[in-house]
Amino acid sequence: LFSCAHHHEGSEHHHHKGKTNYTKSPQNLKVKYDGKCACSIMEGDKHVAGKEEFQLEHGGQFYYFSSKEKMEKFKENLTENIQKADKKWDS
Repeated sequence: LFSCAHHHEGSEHHHHKGKTNYTKSPQNLKVKYDGKCACSIMEGDKHVAGKEEFQLEHGGQFYYFSSKEKMEKFKENLTENIQKADKKWDS
């Protein structure tokens, strides 16, 4: 996007309005836990690698899992499980 300063005075930027909702753009999504299996982390194991084919997008974050079973288990109580995994990851 080019600068529009050359033809505006003050804060009149009409053609920039409404263009800030980039929540779905890939570069703004973050992979949680360095791509490790979120369910395994929740269970206390930080060393199980997640796989791209088992990924879940939630709240602008990507969660990876080592298997479909792990992903399904994690999704059962998603918010609670994310909180548990975050605590284990940070500890």
